[in-house]
Formats: sequence, C-alpha cells, structure tokens
Amino acid sequence: MRLHMFPVLKEEILVLARDDRLPDATSYWVCEAAFSVMLHYGPVSEDDFADFAPGSSRRATERYGAIQSRLPPGWDIERVRAVSGDPHAEVLPLLGAAFRSRDLKDQGWPMKLGAVIRVRGRFLLRDSDTDEWFVAESEEARWFTCKSGPMRDLGRAIEAALM
Repeated sequence: MRLHMFPVLKEEILVLARDDRLPDATSYWVCEAAFSVMLHYGPVSEDDFADFAPGSSRRATERYGAIQSRLPPGWDIERVRAVSGDPHAEVLPLLGAAFRSRDLKDQGWPMKLGAVIRVRGRFLLRDSDTDEWFVAESEEARWFTCKSGPMRDLGRAIEAALM
C-alpha cells in the first residue's frame, strides 16, 4: 500500500511514530512507513523526527543516514563553494535515479548514487560503485542524466560543471 496516496493517514502514521507506548520493535517498523510518507511530502531533516519514540527514532536515524551524500575526504560544502565560486552550492540527499547518457560508456545502466551536489544549476554525481564523478542535468525532479564523465577527482568534476 502506498501511504502517500491517503493524505488523511499522514498525520496518523506520524502520531504513531511518536507514540512511546508502542513496543520498540513495532515502533521501529511504524517509522519505516512514517519516514516514507515524510519523504514523499518533501525534504526530511533531523528535526522532523526529533520527537519520535525510541524505536521510531532509531529507524529514522538509520534511514536518514542512508540518504546522506558522502563527500570525499578533505571535501565539505564550504570547499565545494570556494572551488566552484557558487555560494549557493549544496549537498543533496541520495534520492532519485541517475543514468549515464548514450554517449558515455555503460549507457543504460543506472548509477548507484554516493553523492549529489548542485553547483550553478548542474549536478555532480558520484557513482558509489566506481567512485567516479559525473556532471549531470535534471529535467525532472530527482531524475538525472549524465552529460560528461567519468572523472576520478571532485575538483575536475566541478571544473567540468562550470564549462
């Protein structure tokens, strides 16, 4: 069942995720549904599940951690902003689908995202299987098509995105 199709259930499932009377194991799995509903309605922050019951909070923390982009050692968003000259560059959650375009090798295979960074309206994607970076565009929310790559270095990928 797709809970987001029933907006009336949104608040009810969130109330259940906050209910500390539920057994821990039940609360954990209630959060699975609650977190999915929250993702459907927009970006999720740690504040969104700060008041969840212990079991739900544990699962929310696991799910939240699993969708966070991982930058290479020595890189953080401030360094990305400095190198790109884009004060609005941002690290995005690992949500969506990424595909290599027809002119890139292995076209047609979806990429397992390891990082998503938005720089000057373009996207830098790291394939977590190969640790390679690609410059991508997105015509639909969370649907990325690679335009150049692969590159082993995030600095080179930023330069390619600015061209």
